[in-house]
Amino acid sequence: MKLFKISLLPLLLTFSIFGCLSVPHAPSRAFLKSTEELREGVSLHHMNKDATGLAHRNLIFIAADDESEKVYTGYLKKVYPLRATPRLEEVAWWLYAGDIRDAYDDVIRIRYDRFSTENLEFALKVMEQRGVPYDLTLLTHGVPNNVVTSVGYPLFSWQELDRLEGKLKHLRLLFMQGCYGTSLVADWERAGAKVVLSYPDLNRNFFFYGFFLPQLRIHQENAALAYRITATTIAGNIRASAFYTRLIAALGATVDEYLQVSPNPNFDAVSAPAAP
Repeated sequence: MKLFKISLLPLLLTFSIFGCLSVPHAPSRAFLKSTEELREGVSLHHMNKDATGLAHRNLIFIAADDESEKVYTGYLKKVYPLRATPRLEEVAWWLYAGDIRDAYDDVIRIRYDRFSTENLEFALKVMEQRGVPYDLTLLTHGVPNNVVTSVGYPLFSWQELDRLEGKLKHLRLLFMQGCYGTSLVADWERAGAKVVLSYPDLNRNFFFYGFFLPQLRIHQENAALAYRITATTIAGNIRASAFYTRLIAALGATVDEYLQVSPNPNFDAVSAPAAP
């Protein structure tokens, strides 16, 4: 089976196949109040969130996947024929912006070509100085004991992470999309992460984050519950959805084949009960 060689967002294939579906576009003022550039390639987005009844949470969002970008450039040109072709990572941000707007106050986003150890540490420092709980989403590649950064930068390794031990006091939740993220869980927990979602081996579950994010908004104070609901319903939701069944078929597999080789991420928690 030739499926699962790309690890960020095969969702983009859907947009070229099913023209009746609307494609993501850059967030409007309905989503973003304002944006400021903290340094080159590092932006701070003030989300237009209705904060009524919602806890204050911030987010660091990083999407960097040069391998997938090369594969999907042709599709993106067809999907966005009337504008400069966007990067796949930009479309990922657009795709999730609605749910992110509903869940977070402010978002630091590191651009696809500026994801480096220096910029990640800078973003973490900014969030720590704010003193508000924040999450970190890494839609990147991974190799054992390392997170793959942007082209031209050294890997973010366990050694850099160990230097952060005890310093990330406000990091609530980390989602790592990349392969072998579980090899770094203990290091992230020592740094301060309360909850870590990660994949132990090669990751083929491209859709979990999209199902998990809305649940995390609803169950802000209980990441374990948000995970458990997502993990127990994602298979049924995929099977019941014409959108996902046709998408998976376009990627070269049946739903059962996809689910068989696409386990959910591991859930590890320090200060919250572990999900069953």
